[in-house]
Amino acid sequence: MRSLTPKLLILAVSALPLFAADLVTVDWNQVCYKAAGYRLLATTVTGETVAGACLGVTSTDLSVKTRGPTIVKIPRGELRKIRMHRSKAQLLRSLFAETVGGVLFGAAAFTHDPLISILWIPGALVWGAVRVPVYAVADLVHLDDGDTEIKVR
Repeated sequence: MRSLTPKLLILAVSALPLFAADLVTVDWNQVCYKAAGYRLLATTVTGETVAGACLGVTSTDLSVKTRGPTIVKIPRGELRKIRMHRSKAQLLRSLFAETVGGVLFGAAAFTHDPLISILWIPGALVWGAVRVPVYAVADLVHLDDGDTEIKVR
Protein backbone atom coordinates (compact mmCIF):
# COMPACT_ATOMS: atom_id res chain seq x y z
CA MET A 1 0.00 0.00 0.00
CA ARG A 2 2.92 2.35 0.67
CA SER A 3 4.20 2.12 -2.88
CA LEU A 4 0.79 3.21 -4.23
CA THR A 5 0.80 6.58 -2.44
CA PRO A 6 3.76 8.12 -4.33
CA LYS A 7 2.32 6.92 -7.62
CA LEU A 8 -1.04 8.56 -6.91
CA LEU A 9 0.75 11.77 -5.88
CA ILE A 10 2.73 11.78 -9.13
CA LEU A 11 -0.46 11.17 -11.10
CA ALA A 12 -2.28 14.04 -9.37
CA VAL A 13 0.64 16.47 -9.82
CA SER A 14 0.99 15.54 -13.50
CA ALA A 15 -2.64 16.57 -14.08
CA LEU A 16 -2.16 20.04 -12.55
CA PRO A 17 -1.17 21.77 -15.83
CA LEU A 18 -4.47 20.59 -17.32
CA PHE A 19 -6.57 22.78 -15.00
CA ALA A 20 -8.26 25.64 -16.84
CA ALA A 21 -8.64 29.17 -15.56
CA ASP A 22 -12.01 30.90 -15.48
CA LEU A 23 -10.64 34.01 -17.21
CA VAL A 24 -7.96 34.32 -19.89
CA THR A 25 -6.64 37.65 -21.13
CA VAL A 26 -5.31 37.80 -24.71
CA ASP A 27 -4.64 40.33 -27.44
CA TRP A 28 -7.39 40.73 -30.05
CA ASN A 29 -5.31 39.10 -32.78
CA GLN A 30 -4.71 36.01 -30.55
CA VAL A 31 -8.38 35.17 -29.81
CA CYS A 32 -8.61 32.33 -32.35
CA TYR A 33 -5.20 31.00 -31.40
CA LYS A 34 -6.27 30.75 -27.75
CA ALA A 35 -9.68 29.26 -28.62
CA ALA A 36 -8.27 26.59 -30.96
CA GLY A 37 -9.77 23.21 -30.10
CA TYR A 38 -12.58 24.76 -28.08
CA ARG A 39 -16.13 25.69 -28.97
CA LEU A 40 -16.35 29.47 -29.09
CA LEU A 41 -19.41 31.24 -27.68
CA ALA A 42 -19.60 34.90 -28.74
CA THR A 43 -22.33 37.05 -27.18
CA THR A 44 -23.27 40.34 -28.84
CA VAL A 45 -24.55 43.51 -27.18
CA THR A 46 -28.08 42.56 -28.30
CA GLY A 47 -27.83 39.27 -26.34
CA GLU A 48 -27.52 36.96 -29.35
CA THR A 49 -25.06 34.08 -28.86
CA VAL A 50 -23.12 32.63 -31.78
CA ALA A 51 -21.55 29.22 -31.15
CA GLY A 52 -18.95 27.54 -33.32
CA ALA A 53 -15.28 27.38 -34.20
CA CYS A 54 -13.21 30.54 -34.42
CA LEU A 55 -11.93 31.00 -37.97
CA GLY A 56 -10.09 34.28 -37.70
CA VAL A 57 -9.99 37.86 -36.56
CA THR A 58 -9.41 41.06 -38.44
CA SER A 59 -9.02 44.50 -36.96
CA THR A 60 -12.78 45.01 -37.30
CA ASP A 61 -14.50 41.64 -36.82
CA LEU A 62 -14.46 38.05 -35.54
CA SER A 63 -15.33 35.18 -37.91
CA VAL A 64 -17.06 32.13 -36.42
CA LYS A 65 -17.98 28.96 -38.34
CA THR A 66 -21.28 27.67 -37.01
CA ARG A 67 -22.89 24.30 -37.76
CA GLY A 68 -23.18 23.70 -41.45
CA PRO A 69 -21.44 25.87 -44.00
CA THR A 70 -22.36 29.14 -42.27
CA ILE A 71 -19.66 31.66 -41.37
CA VAL A 72 -20.80 34.53 -39.15
CA LYS A 73 -18.78 37.76 -38.97
CA ILE A 74 -19.34 39.70 -35.78
CA PRO A 75 -18.10 43.31 -35.66
CA ARG A 76 -15.65 43.89 -32.81
CA GLY A 77 -17.73 46.76 -31.40
CA GLU A 78 -20.82 44.54 -31.10
CA LEU A 79 -19.12 41.84 -28.98
CA ARG A 80 -20.03 41.85 -25.31
CA LYS A 81 -18.47 38.58 -24.17
CA ILE A 82 -16.33 35.81 -25.68
CA ARG A 83 -16.19 32.41 -24.01
CA MET A 84 -14.68 29.07 -24.91
CA HIS A 85 -16.24 25.79 -23.90
CA ARG A 86 -14.48 22.45 -23.54
CA SER A 87 -16.50 19.34 -24.28
CA LYS A 88 -16.58 16.58 -21.71
CA ALA A 89 -14.34 13.51 -22.08
CA GLN A 90 -12.37 15.09 -24.88
CA LEU A 91 -8.94 13.81 -23.85
CA LEU A 92 -9.83 10.13 -23.53
CA ARG A 93 -11.74 10.24 -26.81
CA SER A 94 -8.76 11.75 -28.61
CA LEU A 95 -6.40 9.23 -26.97
CA PHE A 96 -8.59 6.38 -28.21
CA ALA A 97 -8.56 7.81 -31.73
CA GLU A 98 -4.76 8.25 -31.66
CA THR A 99 -4.22 4.69 -30.38
CA VAL A 100 -6.54 3.16 -32.98
CA GLY A 101 -4.78 5.22 -35.65
CA GLY A 102 -1.41 3.89 -34.49
CA VAL A 103 -2.63 0.30 -34.58
CA LEU A 104 -4.12 0.77 -38.06
CA PHE A 105 -0.86 2.34 -39.26
CA GLY A 106 1.05 -0.68 -37.94
CA ALA A 107 -1.37 -3.07 -39.62
CA ALA A 108 -1.03 -1.21 -42.94
CA ALA A 109 2.76 -1.33 -42.66
CA PHE A 110 2.67 -5.12 -42.32
CA THR A 111 2.53 -5.64 -46.09
CA HIS A 112 5.61 -3.46 -46.63
CA ASP A 113 7.74 -4.40 -43.65
CA PRO A 114 6.48 -6.91 -41.04
CA LEU A 115 9.25 -5.95 -38.57
CA ILE A 116 8.00 -2.35 -38.37
CA SER A 117 4.48 -3.64 -37.83
CA ILE A 118 5.57 -6.06 -35.10
CA LEU A 119 7.26 -3.21 -33.22
CA TRP A 120 4.74 -0.46 -34.01
CA ILE A 121 1.46 -2.07 -32.88
CA PRO A 122 2.55 -3.00 -29.32
CA GLY A 123 4.26 0.37 -29.02
CA ALA A 124 1.06 2.20 -29.92
CA LEU A 125 -0.93 0.13 -27.43
CA VAL A 126 1.59 0.62 -24.60
CA TRP A 127 1.87 4.38 -25.26
CA GLY A 128 -1.93 4.65 -25.13
CA ALA A 129 -2.10 2.60 -21.92
CA VAL A 130 0.55 4.75 -20.23
CA ARG A 131 -1.42 7.94 -20.93
CA VAL A 132 -4.87 6.62 -19.88
CA PRO A 133 -4.57 7.40 -16.12
CA VAL A 134 -3.42 10.99 -16.64
CA TYR A 135 -6.07 11.65 -19.28
CA ALA A 136 -8.77 10.03 -17.13
CA VAL A 137 -7.90 12.27 -14.17
CA ALA A 138 -7.90 15.33 -16.42
CA ASP A 139 -11.30 14.42 -17.83
CA LEU A 140 -12.70 13.88 -14.33
CA VAL A 141 -11.30 17.23 -13.21
CA HIS A 142 -12.97 18.94 -16.16
CA LEU A 143 -16.23 17.00 -15.85
CA ASP A 144 -18.13 20.12 -14.81
CA ASP A 145 -15.74 22.47 -16.54
CA GLY A 146 -17.87 25.43 -17.47
CA ASP A 147 -16.96 28.15 -19.87
CA THR A 148 -13.69 30.06 -19.78
CA GLU A 149 -14.14 33.72 -20.57
CA ILE A 150 -11.72 35.41 -22.95
CA LYS A 151 -10.96 39.01 -22.03
CA VAL A 152 -9.53 41.02 -24.90
CA ARG A 153 -6.85 43.64 -24.23
